[in-house]
Amino acid sequence: MDITEEETRSPHLTRPERFAVIDIGSNTVRLVLFEKAPGRLVSVLNEKVSVGLGQFGEGGHVPKERIEGLLAALSRFMSLCKGHQVSHVRAFATAALRDALNGPSIRKDVETKFDLNIKLLSGDEEAMFAGRGVLSSFPHAEGVVGDLGGGSLELVVVRAGSCHEAVSLPFGILRSASAHLSGQLPEILGAQLRRVGFIGDVVGQPFYLVGGSWRSLVKAYAETKGDRLEMLQAFEPGEDFLTFCKDIAKQNSSDLNFRKVSSSRRQHLPVAANLLGIVADVVKPSTFITSASGVREGVAHEERGWLFPNDLKMILTDISTNRSRLRPATSLHEQWLGYLDIADHCRVAVQLAMAYSDAGWRKHPDLRGTHTGQEILHAELPGLTRFDRYFAANAMYCRYEGLNNDNPFAHADVLHSDDQELSVAVGLSLRLAWYLAGGAGHMIVHAKLETNAGRLLLVMAEGQGHLVNEGVVKRLAQLARHLNLEPDVVSN
Repeated sequence: MDITEEETRSPHLTRPERFAVIDIGSNTVRLVLFEKAPGRLVSVLNEKVSVGLGQFGEGGHVPKERIEGLLAALSRFMSLCKGHQVSHVRAFATAALRDALNGPSIRKDVETKFDLNIKLLSGDEEAMFAGRGVLSSFPHAEGVVGDLGGGSLELVVVRAGSCHEAVSLPFGILRSASAHLSGQLPEILGAQLRRVGFIGDVVGQPFYLVGGSWRSLVKAYAETKGDRLEMLQAFEPGEDFLTFCKDIAKQNSSDLNFRKVSSSRRQHLPVAANLLGIVADVVKPSTFITSASGVREGVAHEERGWLFPNDLKMILTDISTNRSRLRPATSLHEQWLGYLDIADHCRVAVQLAMAYSDAGWRKHPDLRGTHTGQEILHAELPGLTRFDRYFAANAMYCRYEGLNNDNPFAHADVLHSDDQELSVAVGLSLRLAWYLAGGAGHMIVHAKLETNAGRLLLVMAEGQGHLVNEGVVKRLAQLARHLNLEPDVVSN
């Protein structure tokens, strides 16, 4: 069956507004399409092309072949924007067009050819947008954001939900390559860092890693540790990360063989590692935190106005409402999880698990647990830690699969034994709740779980005992076994 372009514009096919962000960087040119959803922006397309505009030719000009690569990339990007019927395009350029002698003419030609308005970000603006991008995913971030691009390195202080002091330094992976090879990079960059006025105030604080090269470095590190790294966002490498970086900095890129790092990124790993080691020697971070959000997300979220638009409570309410067969009553936590001793550090993770507790029902029964857990790990949700995601993913696997020794989300490095046991209990409790209600969320109020004298009690509301069948008894027994309690069904 053929579908015409006109038919795809049918007024009956409605969806949320989409807009585009085009990032003309020194190393890559990238298109991200964002869709406006309750409490957040969701990327529906993220595509990049390695163009290398920052690899200047003689006299500090962008070579002709690089310009042609840019035009080819933008030609495809603008066609994709039309195909997605975006409301508008936000395009910006960074260090390459900022510093190239022919940068102004390239920008003018591109704007004319594609009817675009390209905002040329200053170094400080680039740093601020990187900080805002991090805050859109980590609303409570405190420390320093470091954004490594092809032509520059930005540092910005974040605290109390805002960006503060910032600096842009001409030390991107492309621009730093020659100094790296000559061995002069530590001395040159170290001297510039020590002249940055606010550096002394951020020593010993968390450091947020932004930029594809630094994220690739984290992927390479995780690969050496055997970490599956289902989720890069919020990943915190171990104490030996800097030792790993300094070792990589000494190697030739052609000798590196990391399966999870693309060849285009692999060639820059030694320079990226050297830059990070030098910065770390000065700011001495307490920890490194990986951020998949940066300048593009900062620019995108400006679309919805400050303050930061991401609202986790609104997002989870939307998921619970629109992904469940029938939205559960507000007493889901009180009646089915209230009997558990839930520590404060687990409360956000439990809220996340409840929101997704019936979100997998449309999936194939054999895949519900795995796919729902994977979605939780990768979903664009702000303000969540790696712990929150793995706790909820583990709970959802148990919610759909029951007790299964082959749980792919029982990550010992993230969930300690007590938290692991609690997440299983949460999942099995929600499994029982949704089964008893037959997927009709409002019927969850007809029962609740309590503990008393070594027993796990399923307390049925008056006149609702007929809801208890063999499946309910089986799921209650499984939960009780996990908790080392005796199961019992009683009437209220």
